[in-house]
Amino acid sequence: MGNIIGIKLADGSFYPVMEEGQPFSKKLELTTVRDDQTTVHLDLYRSATGSMEDAEYVDTLVVDNLVPHPKQEHYLDLDLNLDENNNLSAQIGDSETGSSSNSNVSLQNLPKDPALITEETEISSSFLTCSPIISFAFS
Repeated sequence: MGNIIGIKLADGSFYPVMEEGQPFSKKLELTTVRDDQTTVHLDLYRSATGSMEDAEYVDTLVVDNLVPHPKQEHYLDLDLNLDENNNLSAQIGDSETGSSSNSNVSLQNLPKDPALITEETEISSSFLTCSPIISFAFS
C-alpha cells in the first residue's frame, strides 16, 4: 500500500482522499469555518499511516477575495486528480467570484526535508470545512 494523499483538517487531523500510486480523481465541496471569511488556505499532505504524525507537506492552495458569508454557508469546489505517473493536480474554486487556485506536483520528486515546510503552512489549519457530503473540517 502506498502513501495516502489527504487534507489537513481544521482540528489538525488528517482527512484521507486517495492512495498514492493509483490513478484517481475526487471532487469535494468545502465550506468556510469562520463568519465573513474572505480567504481560504487548503493544505495537501501525504502520509504512510493516514495521520498527521508522519504527514509530509505537499502544497497549499489559496483562494482570496471571497465575498463574506456566515460560516458554513458558502461552498467551494475542490478537484483532486492523480495520474499514472504520480502527478497530483488540485484546483479549488469559488463559483461566486470566479477566484481559484491550482497546483500541479510530482509526488515522485517531492522533497522530504521537513525544513522546507514553512510556518505559514503550519498555521493555516482553520480555514475550511467540508460540506455535508463528508461533514469534516478542512484546513
